[in-house]
Amino acid sequence: MQLNEDVNPVISQARTQVTPENVLRVRAALLAESDRLSAALRSGGPPGDWVGLCGGDPLSVDVRRVVNERIDGMVGECRGHAEQLRSAAHALDVIARDYGHTDADIAASYRADYRGAR
Repeated sequence: MQLNEDVNPVISQARTQVTPENVLRVRAALLAESDRLSAALRSGGPPGDWVGLCGGDPLSVDVRRVVNERIDGMVGECRGHAEQLRSAAHALDVIARDYGHTDADIAASYRADYRGAR
């Protein structure tokens, strides 16, 4: 997945190296991006009903079905990306512990850095 550096500079920096100093910020950024993407997907409407009929002709029914199926596929891929971000963040839990961070540090880092700043 290509990440836009404007979206989250901490994630962009994480592509090079996770360190004891930035592991909690990187983890929090990945979780925040996963949450942001998941929230955007939830606000999009019910699956299969993205596009309505464009006209009263018989072709519009088929086009609507095909377009909605394609959109459902793209939304499914985005949900997969959000889950990958979340999994990567949770994989950093182990690394953070290895670096000496406590479970309390790990849990608090996301709340302090991202949830309160929205």
